[in-house]
Amino acid sequence: SFGPSLVRFIKQDYWLTLQDHNYSYLWPPAQIADFTLGVVTASLALRQANKEDALAEYEAPSNGAHLEDRDRIKNHVLRGRMADLSVLVVFLLVIFAPSSGFRIGWEPLFDHGVSI
Repeated sequence: SFGPSLVRFIKQDYWLTLQDHNYSYLWPPAQIADFTLGVVTASLALRQANKEDALAEYEAPSNGAHLEDRDRIKNHVLRGRMADLSVLVVFLLVIFAPSSGFRIGWEPLFDHGVSI
């Protein structure tokens, strides 16, 4: 639902009206893409967590000693930093983007744009 809003924004000389906002935000089918993105993201996160739990159980040595896999730790650190960076980018966009008005201008692009 971000794509049609962006195309309309460009076609209308980089401006969206309140009616454009209402179509992209209040019209129920407009929320399906954001909902689907959330469902897919949650499913992938759950699948990754289950896979890592299974690997940890399978790779545990029988003598009770626990050896950390450095590559797996580095991968977790990288994913954590990427998640933190994405939250920071959204925060900075929302806080420091100049206001274009109440649900007009480029502000309606934030409705679906930050979910990407």
